[in-house]
Amino acid sequence: MMLRSPVRPVVGLALAARFALTVVALIPFLVTAGAGRAMAQARATAPEAVELADPRILVDLSAIPAGRAAELAELLPEWEEAIAAGTEQLSLPASRLVALRDAGFAIQVLDEPAQVQPLAPWPACYRKLDAVYGWLQAYAAEHAELVDFIDIGDSWCKTQGGCTTPGGDRLDGRDLLVARITAEGAIAPKEGRLFIDGGIHARELPSVELMLATIEGLVEGYGQDPQISYLLDHREVYVGIATNPDGRQLVELGAEPPYASAPWLWRKNANDSASGACGWPPRGGHFGIDLNRNQAFKWDAEGHSDNPCSETYRGTEPASEPEIQAYEAFVRSLFEDRRGPGDDDAAPRDSSGMLVNYHNATWPGTMLVPWGWTETRSPNDADLVAIANRYAAFNGYKTQYSLYPVSGNTRDWGYGELGIPAYVVELQGRDFVSPCAELPGILRQNLPAIEMLLGLADLPYERIRGPELTRVSLSPIRSAVGERVRLRARATELRSGGDPIHEVRVAAAGLGGLAVGGLPEPGGAPGDGLAMEAEDGAFDERSEWVVLDLDISGLLPGRYYLTLRGRDAAGSENSSWGPAVALWLDVASRNPLGLSSASRPAVDFD
Repeated sequence: MMLRSPVRPVVGLALAARFALTVVALIPFLVTAGAGRAMAQARATAPEAVELADPRILVDLSAIPAGRAAELAELLPEWEEAIAAGTEQLSLPASRLVALRDAGFAIQVLDEPAQVQPLAPWPACYRKLDAVYGWLQAYAAEHAELVDFIDIGDSWCKTQGGCTTPGGDRLDGRDLLVARITAEGAIAPKEGRLFIDGGIHARELPSVELMLATIEGLVEGYGQDPQISYLLDHREVYVGIATNPDGRQLVELGAEPPYASAPWLWRKNANDSASGACGWPPRGGHFGIDLNRNQAFKWDAEGHSDNPCSETYRGTEPASEPEIQAYEAFVRSLFEDRRGPGDDDAAPRDSSGMLVNYHNATWPGTMLVPWGWTETRSPNDADLVAIANRYAAFNGYKTQYSLYPVSGNTRDWGYGELGIPAYVVELQGRDFVSPCAELPGILRQNLPAIEMLLGLADLPYERIRGPELTRVSLSPIRSAVGERVRLRARATELRSGGDPIHEVRVAAAGLGGLAVGGLPEPGGAPGDGLAMEAEDGAFDERSEWVVLDLDISGLLPGRYYLTLRGRDAAGSENSSWGPAVALWLDVASRNPLGLSSASRPAVDFD
């Protein structure tokens, strides 16, 4: 069954705005020679495109019955995960079309080979692994107050003292790096953690670029955007930048001499225990372990292959690979295990933290919800789906489970072992190496949604049930009584499905979470804030305009952020405080009403 949510576009949110320059920097010919930015410097010059012997065509799979999805995946093993997520379009070699039609699949061709741009030996918008690692180390050194990176373990080749491919190519192996982003100097308590990662399937290049763009957008937004500033004062973000570095080097190897064709579509790690049984150079199946079938949770359930050359080969035992051992150990160190051992044991509502594993590509993009290993719904299904639907509302992605079982995968492990909401996001695209012209749009589709997840991350099962605050604004009040501003917002439960709004409260802090005299601090309990009033005089609807005339005469000059949070259903056991939304309050020394009237655009759910 496929779950869908109404899609309403959200524009102008903080991460999307902060990434306007980042997106431009992703296209090398738009970067001026004197820009001097690390992201631009990391780009390699793009060789001229080469004509492929087997040109790619764009096909429509939307008419394929769901019951034949597994059969289709057997014929297109490279795209098994995309097919399981219900992709409607694929870019694939023209030679595969005959076999598909011979098998009885009615495949509609959308673009003929002449209309599809062939891949360059290395698309210029994607940084190679050396540049990725170099950028992170330089950026962390430049922004040490907000970013550091952690070596969580070693890749397969590094544990072996290096690898040599059947073609004689040397892979030394790499450290597995995770970036940590938070306001180190903030005195506010760190109330929640979000872990995201990309590149576990090496050929899915946009997922790594999204990780780097997230790091840069959060750092550049701190002190400039109120929501990001509030979140980094109160949250920690962990970003796995290239979870499968050996596999990524093998992707790059295909574009280098003596092969010099195009990026190899290498999915797995570089464990060469069964390399003799698989072809070289890789054309279709190749050696290695599928790291997204190697997680310890439900490793032996249906939804994998035991063929070492298969794209979904799970390995010889649960968590056999050093990359997965490091991944599981590190994530366990971040989150408390709150779920019981039984399949029907629900995680408690006060569980903290979230995990999202990014992949590429399906058309449209897809938010995959636990479980993947069974068609039975998880005990926290309603909340997991609600979070996924809210993510999908930012970008038009689908929300679903999978079309057939998938074992040993990351989202099932994160939720099944730790009880935290955990997802796979398949970024929108028709091929693993999305064209450079599409990459900026992929980033813009997902950056505001990541910010939204960070807002839920302290208590995700609680926050998703509470109301959202939208259309937040400040305006001056001309008053002889004192220096005052009017705060106005719309509190809505229309996407949460709860009871009527009960109350909305406001707190305040200076940058870094500094206490503000006379106003409650965001780090306290949500109910400790100042109460806003229903504009129509009564809290009795699922959507309410709320107002507060705020006395700021006692505030010292400076910049503050106000945070608003709402609650539904007075007296109910299921009453929930929703996520906080922040906006700036600027108090000038000689202008008592020197405030920012800019509001954060949001979705109108009417």
